[in-house]
Amino acid sequence: MNNKQFLADVELVYKWRKQLGDIVGRKYVQEKLGCSESYARSVLAAVRYRLAIESAPDIDTSDEQHDIQIVDWRDILKDFDKTRKLSIESIKHQDLVELSIEPSGRFVPILFSADWHIGSYYTNLDRLADFIDEVIEYNIKISLVGDIIDNFVVSKIKEAMMLAYMPTHIAKQVAISIIKDLHKNGVLLNFVLGNHELFDAREVGATLFDLVDFSGIPISRNRAKLNLNIGGIEYKICEIHKSRKGRSYRNPTHQNVREYLENCPDVDMVVSAHTHLPGFLLSRWHNKWVYLVTLGTTNNMDTSRVFSGASSADFSPIFLFDSEEKQIIFVNSMDQFKMLVD
Repeated sequence: MNNKQFLADVELVYKWRKQLGDIVGRKYVQEKLGCSESYARSVLAAVRYRLAIESAPDIDTSDEQHDIQIVDWRDILKDFDKTRKLSIESIKHQDLVELSIEPSGRFVPILFSADWHIGSYYTNLDRLADFIDEVIEYNIKISLVGDIIDNFVVSKIKEAMMLAYMPTHIAKQVAISIIKDLHKNGVLLNFVLGNHELFDAREVGATLFDLVDFSGIPISRNRAKLNLNIGGIEYKICEIHKSRKGRSYRNPTHQNVREYLENCPDVDMVVSAHTHLPGFLLSRWHNKWVYLVTLGTTNNMDTSRVFSGASSADFSPIFLFDSEEKQIIFVNSMDQFKMLVD
């Protein structure tokens, strides 16, 4: 894609959008420009970003109040275009993660967590910092299952911009710092990229962290399979941030059941995220017990309201994996876990 032509198309579609409003959608742009669907989506994303910036409330950008560098939107698009041209093959993603964990006692605590949405108005960073400190202090292994950052390149971009109190590039630095801190302290198992880390919901193309050096940290797009060896006992875990096969707010474990039956019937646990609506079920399938876990929001949301209008609840379950015989013990919260070990 020619960068100059892309900017010219963005300018043209921007004018159409200003004149005609929401009628200028993906199909309209695709027909008028005679381009591919993916190109039309990229142009529209850039236009929506520009419109969102224009409609955002004015802020005091004086050096005394803010250390913010104002960047022209064309420069942002150029950087975005460079990122999109990265070779997918040059970025290593691990869909299968095999790890051996030496237990310090009989049980190894593992915590599954997702949907922190760093940068969102609703994310309480002080409470999130306390949570991270406790994970490190108690040496709890942690698996991150997506949407750690609240990158606003999403369909409801204007609403997302209004609810963002931290620019994406700053939120990204906060997320990188936390992830590397968890890794440095030996507690991070892996990081699954969610839809807010992926520019494209189809799990291809560039991601928000492509230029970041995450050496030694297993990274995967939207889903991963963890094969854990804990003291010689094998555990298999399927993780998925967002299922493309539908979900149910009445039954939070719906997508977990589908993933288990259709893609990973040999696992001991299926963990999903994205909905912010927690669910937990220990169910018997194919003559074996399987944990079906849907994550909540990690005790960092100040309110139950989220962009989709769905309810939101705290739920970052800790599981105790036995190193002597194959069994998994469920612990409902960090407070309950601390009572066990203190």
